[in-house]
Amino acid sequence: MQKIAYQGVPGAYSHIAASYLFPSPKLTGFDNFEAVFESVKVGKAAFAVLPFENTLVGSIYDVFDLLYKYDFKIRGEISLRIDHNLLGIGKLNQVKQVYSHQKALEQCKDFIKARKLKSVVFEDTAAGAEFVARKKNPKAGAIASLHAAHLYKLNILKAQIQSNQENFTRFVIIGKRNHVKRANKTSIVFAAAHKPGSLLECLKPFAQAYLNLTKIQSRPLIGSPWSYLFYLDFEHPVDNKTVTEVLSQVKPHTQMLRKLGTYQNGPTLIEIMVGLTPGITVL
Repeated sequence: MQKIAYQGVPGAYSHIAASYLFPSPKLTGFDNFEAVFESVKVGKAAFAVLPFENTLVGSIYDVFDLLYKYDFKIRGEISLRIDHNLLGIGKLNQVKQVYSHQKALEQCKDFIKARKLKSVVFEDTAAGAEFVARKKNPKAGAIASLHAAHLYKLNILKAQIQSNQENFTRFVIIGKRNHVKRANKTSIVFAAAHKPGSLLECLKPFAQAYLNLTKIQSRPLIGSPWSYLFYLDFEHPVDNKTVTEVLSQVKPHTQMLRKLGTYQNGPTLIEIMVGLTPGITVL
């Protein structure tokens, strides 16, 4: 049975996304993003599910940089609504301090401020929930998913405590090779040539071919000061041969161009408390 890697512990949002996508294979959590990539590189895992961008905090830069470093491919995606919940073993008015990932604490700052709670940063949301379950102190609470509450047998003291309800994270499936049938979305990375107008010339072919860009992100090109990589996502009809022609027009205006993957545009899902929906065919 093939293993699927993710960052965190069971109940983390990455674990939830991986469970939606791969309900049967063994899911294996790792402490950090690079360890996840290494697990795929050495064959400990066939694929990995990683957060790629969030509607509130933007791109997950570490994952972008590692995707370029390891030259892996995107094979699919899914978007998950992120609902943060206050979990604990006692009652709401007993909680004095909360444990969670830094970003989750930031996204719940209004609730934390209103209740005058002390924030304690943990490596991920589910790890905070696991700690609170072991601590067995009614004054301790965790900000985590409903699934974490179910796994660690914690009470849901207050649901959906995030300051902004429109909170979604896009997760991608990565692997060593790209082989997806009936794909309708492509991701690329390129470094524009060092001459006036080169970035414009790189983007023009997409507009001329009526291909919709859904994301553009710049990152420093490590080892080349003041040079940048540009990550692009664009949608296209299934089996669109125009993509090959467009990329051939872009390439002369770049120092480097690499296709990161062609895959199916993924759905948006909402977590449920007990059990997860059946896996979605993306490979």
